[in-house]
Amino acid sequence: MKWGVGEKGMGNCILNSTAQAGKLQGLEQLSQGTAPGAISGTPLKDGLQDVLAGRVIGGHEAQPNSWKWQVSLQISYPNDPGYYTHICGGTLISSKWVMTAAHCLTSYRVALGEHNLLEVDGTEYYLGVDAIFIHEGWNPNDIANGFDIALLRLDSPANANGFVELGVLPPKGEILPNDYPCYITGWGVVSAGGGSADRLQKVMLPVVDHEICSQEDWWGSQAKDTMLCAGGDGVRAGCSGDSGGPLNCYRDDHWEVHGIVSFGLAPYCNTYQKPTVFTRVSAYVDWIYSGIRCLKPLVTSCPEIQAGHCSYKSSTFVKRLRSVTLQWEYKSMVMFLSSCILPGPRGAMGQ
Repeated sequence: MKWGVGEKGMGNCILNSTAQAGKLQGLEQLSQGTAPGAISGTPLKDGLQDVLAGRVIGGHEAQPNSWKWQVSLQISYPNDPGYYTHICGGTLISSKWVMTAAHCLTSYRVALGEHNLLEVDGTEYYLGVDAIFIHEGWNPNDIANGFDIALLRLDSPANANGFVELGVLPPKGEILPNDYPCYITGWGVVSAGGGSADRLQKVMLPVVDHEICSQEDWWGSQAKDTMLCAGGDGVRAGCSGDSGGPLNCYRDDHWEVHGIVSFGLAPYCNTYQKPTVFTRVSAYVDWIYSGIRCLKPLVTSCPEIQAGHCSYKSSTFVKRLRSVTLQWEYKSMVMFLSSCILPGPRGAMGQ
């Protein structure tokens, strides 16, 4: 069994600076077997009619730019900083914020509007990452403990160019029923032991409810109630390279991102009764909202934290900030927030 790898965050913020870069993981470490990352199996044809019918249709490639909130997290090679390769997926949830898995943590750029990783589609553009915030409960040595979620702040706002949209978060605590059809998208491995996809892939994965997924002959105690399982039919799955990407579910006339690809069985990701395991986004909605909103005060007197209004106020990160001496990297957070996730039109681009 291979789990995702990452750097222990404990609610910490990592700035993308020269001093911090040495602490970040290299490409070699990440390539040793991240949790999920591939799409193996038969994806669903694009279109609402096919979604509602629940049909699995031949073919693997997604229609270009049909999943406009999907991003590719890309890392540069140490000996060739001008060359980037895909390492994980992510979801654009605000004009300056991307949601991904904590185990994907590294130093990279974000590719938006991407479809073919090896060709210039004319729809893609690239943004850098200037800050990373990892859930305080994340432990890379125990990925089955959960909390596999992180937020990346982009160095400039994403633009709604017709090929990029925001992903919509589900309501807090929302639990999808067993067999609910959802769709994983990514550039991961396309077959057991095979290579990764150049073009964005998609496949339908039915939800496996927690009661089933936590049975001993499925994932047992490794499946927590803050996770979401999908797949497990022995044919379709997420795999290495899909990590951090979204599980997209059509609900109430719009798409919602209900999961973040976290882990699975590797290298044979499409193993029967071993569904792909996702971080359940609805379990972390408060953390996402309060995390982004409370990051701006960290560069001032942090009144919201002092008043106890931040849901993550007990994290190591906040405890450090409340100490007498602030480390230089925390003082450098002056550019940390100019956008915020706020209720608004579903899927609308904005700050």
